Amino acid sequence: MQKLILSFLLFAGNLYGQQLPVSSHVFLNKQLLNPSFAGQGNNANFQVGFRSQWVGFNGSPRTALLGGQGVLMNGKVGIGGYLFNDFAGNTISTTGVIIPLAYHHSFKGEHNISIGVSPVIEQFSMNLLNQVPINPNDPSLTNANLNQLVGDLNFGIAYRLSDKLNIGFGAQQLLQTKLNKINLSNLESNRLARHFNLYASYKVFSNKNLSIEPQLMMKSILITPIQYDFGVKVNLFKTIGLGFYYRSADAFYALLGYDGKKIAAYYSYDLTRSNLRNYSSGSHEFTLVYKFQVKIIPDTDKDGTTDDKDDCKDLPGPKENNGCPWGDKDGDGLTDNLDKCPEEAGPKENKGCPWGDKDGDGVKDNVDKCPEIAGPIENNGCPWLDSDGDGVHDGIDACKDQAGPIENKGCPWGDKDSDGVTDNIDECPMTKGPIENKGCPIVEEKVKEQITKAVDNLEFENNSDKIIATSYPALDVLIILLTEKSDWSLNLAGHTDNVGNDEFNMDLSKRRAESIKAYFVAKGINASRITTEFFGETKPIETNDTQAGRKKNRRVEMKLVFN
Repeated sequence: MQKLILSFLLFAGNLYGQQLPVSSHVFLNKQLLNPSFAGQGNNANFQVGFRSQWVGFNGSPRTALLGGQGVLMNGKVGIGGYLFNDFAGNTISTTGVIIPLAYHHSFKGEHNISIGVSPVIEQFSMNLLNQVPINPNDPSLTNANLNQLVGDLNFGIAYRLSDKLNIGFGAQQLLQTKLNKINLSNLESNRLARHFNLYASYKVFSNKNLSIEPQLMMKSILITPIQYDFGVKVNLFKTIGLGFYYRSADAFYALLGYDGKKIAAYYSYDLTRSNLRNYSSGSHEFTLVYKFQVKIIPDTDKDGTTDDKDDCKDLPGPKENNGCPWGDKDGDGLTDNLDKCPEEAGPKENKGCPWGDKDGDGVKDNVDKCPEIAGPIENNGCPWLDSDGDGVHDGIDACKDQAGPIENKGCPWGDKDSDGVTDNIDECPMTKGPIENKGCPIVEEKVKEQITKAVDNLEFENNSDKIIATSYPALDVLIILLTEKSDWSLNLAGHTDNVGNDEFNMDLSKRRAESIKAYFVAKGINASRITTEFFGETKPIETNDTQAGRKKNRRVEMKLVFN
């Protein structure tokens, strides 16, 4: 008879994830394996559930569940209570109650840590009336009906990030209660084995119509292979739930459900992978949930006093003062009950009283370098000096020894070209010129004529940037001018007529302008004083329909530039 009982227990243990019943709704009832999930997310409901395993198999297991969960202390505490009955065949059944209790702590907004325990009270029953023992005289069997009431404890801890990530570790049957009335003399450790579980889920996608959440549950008693359930739960339109899962070495199963605001109902079907599939039509499980609305009173200032009892919802304060901070009328950081000068701000070192300020400059005497003369705090309570007497004090005067306007930070305006016109009104600050011409040089008519002559006499060989020799005299006159006026510059702009294609003309205008620049540089003019532009045929000054017009369009314009 010992062999019969032992073999049955081992058989049931392998199929039931060690000693506990299997559920395809484990992801809906995590709090039963890990009590830290109780009331998580302010979840409050009442539910009934039923599982029929290996339908069609004589004496197949059945599990029933009735109970619910809720929250206390404004969501900080989760609590639940569940009645269950697990019929593990014609011989063994377990009826009991489990009471999950959890404490939830939120920090940094979206993060939540939970810890929980759940006492468990169970009635184990073994009925051997329908069994045929190998040895009817086996002394291990004192009677045909064995019953024992036992108690044990589950533990769990979980971390939750908003509604995306959820991770939990739990341990069941921590006390390993001994089933001493089941008298298997060779099995001294007739105890409930410790079970360990790890749950993880992550919502990889979520919007108003669709969410996708992979889920994993691993279970082990350390001395047997790890059993795991893995799958994906999909929510459509926030009301329709679909799940597809695999249970290691046991089954594939699918979950279908409706999840409304008040009512939720889920059904799952297991397709058994073991040899039992030859004797059964699979497993069915159903869960019906009624949801309760949970009103959570906010704690706006996070001071531990909920808003309904907090007279200062936006200011953290102790519960002894109804959530308000102790008074600090003068705002000096010292509460009024300790402040000797509650109407005047002062440091703690002076018992809340202000330091003296003899000169009334707002700088306390203990840090005022000139306590008898008013001055700004930036200068340690001393008045600013004005060394150059320009009306701009030394604190902002960039030229303390030279008088200058405040617009130039107390510095005198410069005259870079030394023409007697200060840079602030000089339109040509790098080129000398009289004040009547705003600091720019006056170009004499004679010079203008020389430039015009140089432009008019300038010729190149046909379709080339080679300057014809007859152009040199007029160019040499300009070179003499630029040599004398060392602060003058020249801009060269190349143009062509419309004969030829655009790309060729653009390149030709560029080469011709640069050819003239090269001539000037070769004659001793610094290259930095000559700038070039080129426009091809894009800016004609005459019609291109006549030979005379085209000739005028083939030009390099010259313009004096003053910096």
